[in-house]
Amino acid sequence: MKGSNDIAMPADSGPARSRGRVHRFSHHSRHRMKRAIKLALSVLAAVFASVAILFAVLAWRLSAGPISLGFLSPYVADAFKSGDSDYRVEFSDTILSWAGWERSLDILVRDVRVLDAENRLLGTVPELSLGLSGLQLLRGQVSPTSIELMRPEVVLHRSVDGSISFGLGPARTGGGSDPAFASLLGGVTEERDPKRPLGLLQQLSIVDANVIIEDETLGLLIELPQANLVLMRTESGLTGQIDMIARLGELDMPLAGAARYDRASQTIATNLRFANIVPTKLARYLPALADFQGIDLPISGEIGLTMNTDGQIGRTTFDLAADSGRLTLPTSIMPEPLDIVVAQTKGEINADHTSLTIDDLFMDLNGTSITFSGVGETTEAGTGVIGTLNILDLPFDQFARYWPSGLAPGGRDWIVTNVSVGVMERITAELKLAPGRLNEGAPRLLLPGELAMDFEWVNATMNYLNGQPKALGVRGYGRTDGRTMTIEMRDGSIGKVRAPKAVVEMTGIGNDVAEMTVLVDVEGSMVDALEVLDAPPLGYPSKVGLKPSQVGGAARGQIGAQFPLLDDLDPAAVAITSTATIEEFSVNGLFSSLDARDGSVKVSLDSADGLDASGTLTLEGVPAKFTWRENFGAKAPFLSRYDFNLTLDDAARTRLGLDLTPYVKGPLPAVIRYTETNRKRRQLEAAIDVGKAELNLPELYWQKPAGNEASLSLRVFLPPEGDASVQSFTLQAKDGLFEGSATLDSASLKLRELVVSRMLIGLTDANARIRPPAKTGDKLRISVGGESLDLRPYLGDLMSSGGERTTDLDLELDVKRLITRADQQITDARGRMDFNGEGLRTAYLEGTLVSGQPIRLRLEPDGKRRRLIVQSDDAGSVARAFDVYDNAIGGSLYLEARILDDLEGGPVEGYVQVDDYKVRNAPTLANLLTFASLTGIVDVLGGEGLSFQQLYMPFTLFGDVLTVKEARTSGASLGVNGTGTVNLATDQIDLKGTIVPIYAINSALSSIPLIGDILTGGEGGGVFAANYSVTGHLERPTITVNPLSVLAPGIFRNIFTIFEGGGGGGSGEPINPRKDVGR
Repeated sequence: MKGSNDIAMPADSGPARSRGRVHRFSHHSRHRMKRAIKLALSVLAAVFASVAILFAVLAWRLSAGPISLGFLSPYVADAFKSGDSDYRVEFSDTILSWAGWERSLDILVRDVRVLDAENRLLGTVPELSLGLSGLQLLRGQVSPTSIELMRPEVVLHRSVDGSISFGLGPARTGGGSDPAFASLLGGVTEERDPKRPLGLLQQLSIVDANVIIEDETLGLLIELPQANLVLMRTESGLTGQIDMIARLGELDMPLAGAARYDRASQTIATNLRFANIVPTKLARYLPALADFQGIDLPISGEIGLTMNTDGQIGRTTFDLAADSGRLTLPTSIMPEPLDIVVAQTKGEINADHTSLTIDDLFMDLNGTSITFSGVGETTEAGTGVIGTLNILDLPFDQFARYWPSGLAPGGRDWIVTNVSVGVMERITAELKLAPGRLNEGAPRLLLPGELAMDFEWVNATMNYLNGQPKALGVRGYGRTDGRTMTIEMRDGSIGKVRAPKAVVEMTGIGNDVAEMTVLVDVEGSMVDALEVLDAPPLGYPSKVGLKPSQVGGAARGQIGAQFPLLDDLDPAAVAITSTATIEEFSVNGLFSSLDARDGSVKVSLDSADGLDASGTLTLEGVPAKFTWRENFGAKAPFLSRYDFNLTLDDAARTRLGLDLTPYVKGPLPAVIRYTETNRKRRQLEAAIDVGKAELNLPELYWQKPAGNEASLSLRVFLPPEGDASVQSFTLQAKDGLFEGSATLDSASLKLRELVVSRMLIGLTDANARIRPPAKTGDKLRISVGGESLDLRPYLGDLMSSGGERTTDLDLELDVKRLITRADQQITDARGRMDFNGEGLRTAYLEGTLVSGQPIRLRLEPDGKRRRLIVQSDDAGSVARAFDVYDNAIGGSLYLEARILDDLEGGPVEGYVQVDDYKVRNAPTLANLLTFASLTGIVDVLGGEGLSFQQLYMPFTLFGDVLTVKEARTSGASLGVNGTGTVNLATDQIDLKGTIVPIYAINSALSSIPLIGDILTGGEGGGVFAANYSVTGHLERPTITVNPLSVLAPGIFRNIFTIFEGGGGGGSGEPINPRKDVGR
């Protein structure tokens, strides 16, 4: 194909030719092109000049005023009218106007009126500006591409059913949207269509409008003066911008926003920006916003929402910030208003308005900050929420403002009332409240899983129990599920006691009355710890009679308390438990008078049960193990009980004021129990091992050597006033048993009276009452009764002139059997013995001998000396009873002696006289008679016995040596005299005298004057007599008889004793003779 611009080029032309032709063609073409360009430039210059002249003339004309384009008015009116519409648009003029370089040229339509088919005015617009399509003008059509409504009045109406209607002008009263305005909106929202009157409309603007919004659903009536709106057509729909001031009463609120319309989904998405809107002020004019009247702070931010063309609002988003102000919520949620420095939040409401999502809520409460993220949901059941709440740096004294009064009231009331000063550094709460749980504000009682909260705090002051010192400087952390709460605390102090750790458990915190359990670790001095425990409502030291000032040591332990959280808490409702370890424990004035030191003690306490303590200490310097039980129950069998396990040696007993010298020597391991049945009844029980100690009871002549097993048990009653009493005691030894009771001085525990109900010592089976000296100078008084008393140990003191004693003794006897020898006794014995510091001073004894005859013994003072008298009608029984002589039978006894206490050694002198008695089976006498060849008399002696009419024996006793001087006895068959000594300690005898057979004949001869003395040798001698001597041991003496003296007259009889080394026949002197004896 060829066209007019095609260039023909012959195919057979050669190269040279071809080059020549081409050269000619190019030159010609360039020439023609220059001419065309010159022509085009000339035409353009003419056109531009004409346009310039036209614009200059137009500008000159427009500067003088708008140019009327009335010929366009019909075309413009048709542009606003749809083909099937029943309204028409009228206006007064169409003009061309120049509003300055910023707006260029405008086609303005003035006084626009919209009328229905019956000429009723539907709306007005003072002025609008048009932008027209030039291409459509060339085709003879008026097709606006932009429309700007100036200073219109717009009414938006939302009905209760959610439908929206709108119109222009003040004359509008509702009843449907303005068709012309609807046509404008339809023109910019529908797809581009040149065939429609507004099918090419690209932008719709409303400038400086006065908008009235009526919302029947919300009860709103809002005026928006100076509102500006720009709507721009897009491929998918349109976008818009809005800038306005919302006026509500006296409130002017600047608003700005953007919108986007999606044609396919028929939805509108808007974003509205605003600043410094105070909801409290809005609520004054908008009853629908009454729920927000507590938000008294300026809020700025952006709200985005979607809606459909029916006015149904869908998803709503918000991003808000608030400056300083006050937030007041319902008291069921927040008890007091919140003073907010700054706040911000963002989130969304779902399309069906059943869910509110808060992505990030932040409030600064002047140092305290609150954040929340979560979802609130509303169903037919009601409202619920799921989210996370964080509170930072909340002072405890502000807790009442932020903790809802209806939420876990038991825990809230206690914390608000009893925790102060410190700061809650962090609270994190996970909420899961199902729909319906928030219908009446914060739920009173949370269900399992609805809350998981943990928190931390520092430097708190806690009143954990009214009356107790407050816990200071506490830090810690805790957790709660709204039903129970666990708190762990660190580094606090209670009074002067350190509390390094504490755990608090609260249960039932959703109830009116919650329960609290507190476990506090404590460290400090015993004084400080007891001051805490002594404060109300506890008062435990006072209950057990301790004053904090009495006690020393360092304590480490744990105190627990459980009680209901009540303002008027009854102390009886507080359950206290405690455990502690105390080192260097000490108590002054224990049991009124004792001091304890160096203790290591473990203590446990239960207010419903009692107190238990155990450990070691020194009691007045005596090491001891102890346990202590204190009962608190009213029905307990006792109040207090102390058990001590200690060894009381000599020094320990002295330190404790229990000096038992000279009765006890050596260690006494003891278990002692002290019990207070009530404050008026105290009891002491002891079990003492006496095996390692030496016991010495000199008054009873009983000893227990160390190493012999023995035990002592006793029970002591200690009244609040008066003397203490030993209700019972038992001393059990291998050779002795003592049972009885005693009375003790309540202050010193010294013995006042000892009652021995039974005393078994050898043959003694007696009872006794012993009264120690009450003061210096008083005597030890002992009264003895019972079945039997072994008197043998006391007989040595009968004639004793001395012996060291620690106390004076007054001994009374009233026993059934008084044992004087293993086979001898005095029955129905009654008597009294008075010992002073040197020995037996006075005595009286009477009773019945085994023969049935009475015996009487009396020892009485005689100046500085003592006088002893013994009388009985059975001298033989007396001699056997007191182990003097076993071979005498019957006889009347009279013994009188004086104890010469004023002389050194206290010698004794006296005499014995016995009348009408017999001697039978006397081995020594029998041997003597045998040696004297008096066998006939010996036979009588071994048979029915020798009868004697009288015995008279003067004697002296010095130390252990008994001296007999000129003793004589005589009967019808025999007469004997003698002088000599007996050593009672060694049983050695040295006796010499004369034995006279047929004493009656010899006695008759001796009565002849002068001749009788020559024949018999004087009193006690005879014509027929023999000299004898008895020496050696009493059991096996040596007996000698001088046979040459048998028939010698008495005057010559002593001649035969010259060579025997000593005299006989009454001339001998006693051992250690004293010239003043007897004087």
